[in-house]
Amino acid sequence: MKPGAFVVNTGRGALIDTDALVSALESGRLGGAALDVLEGEEGVFYSDCRGKDVGSRLLRLQELPNVVVTPHVAYYTDRALRDAVENSILNCLDFESGALHG
Repeated sequence: MKPGAFVVNTGRGALIDTDALVSALESGRLGGAALDVLEGEEGVFYSDCRGKDVGSRLLRLQELPNVVVTPHVAYYTDRALRDAVENSILNCLDFESGALHG
């Protein structure tokens, strides 16, 4: 990436090596990061993590002034919710009719 570039990840946390990201941000090689997903985020968002070790890398990311971390909400659009409901209903109907096995 070009020096000063910004990283945006709304896909999967494991796509980005967190240690390398922190290093690049702290050294100034990257200008910043916007992360909706994090490497190893399982059990971190939507949980009361007070008193739990959630990992120094994740905490370090949140402390950096050039990083924005959101709680895995990029999917939360009207279309995504509508699709989830529609597909759930279609799957239930398929199951009920015997179209789905197992």
